[in-house]
Amino acid sequence: MTDASHGTTGTLATANRAARVAVAESVTPELKALTGTVQERLSKLGSGAFTNLQPGLDISSASGGGNLALFDGEVPLTNHGLGTRWLAGITTQEMASEDKSVVLIDEIEHGLEPHRLVHLLKHLRSEDRPAQVFTTTHSPVAVEQLNSSDLAASAPITVRSPRPLSPTTSSLLRRLSGEVRPPLCDAVPSLAMA
Repeated sequence: MTDASHGTTGTLATANRAARVAVAESVTPELKALTGTVQERLSKLGSGAFTNLQPGLDISSASGGGNLALFDGEVPLTNHGLGTRWLAGITTQEMASEDKSVVLIDEIEHGLEPHRLVHLLKHLRSEDRPAQVFTTTHSPVAVEQLNSSDLAASAPITVRSPRPLSPTTSSLLRRLSGEVRPPLCDAVPSLAMA
């Protein structure tokens, strides 16, 4: 069947709209409450000022079947920037593992602007967290935001950068790994936040 002769595109578009409406009308009060909690926590993490997060059917998936996803108005969060998606993932994982004692995050800076990274690190270091957090980073911003007692190097620091180290980063890295000579910096391998 072809679109030109049989109107397949219009038929599929109508079916997709009907499916989205059906999903929106069948959202349970529990799912609405959970979405409100996610929205509140995303705002606390600095992910943006979402005012109307709602669960809905995201049919943009390559699988063709669609997925239940969070929407900001008519736009699924999957269409937002990498940092927003990353923080949404961290938020939902935190909620799913609130009673766990260890959290692992690989390359915590991935997709985050420096101000968002700083905010996330402060959140993860907060006193009311029951879990111990281990994360890797290649970001001097992350290293500079933490105390030396929060850091542990798991590999020799040998990455070169054209930028000189800040005094804070240089001092922290010296304590972690011995002698650090400029211009080492920028991508510090495998630092763990304890």
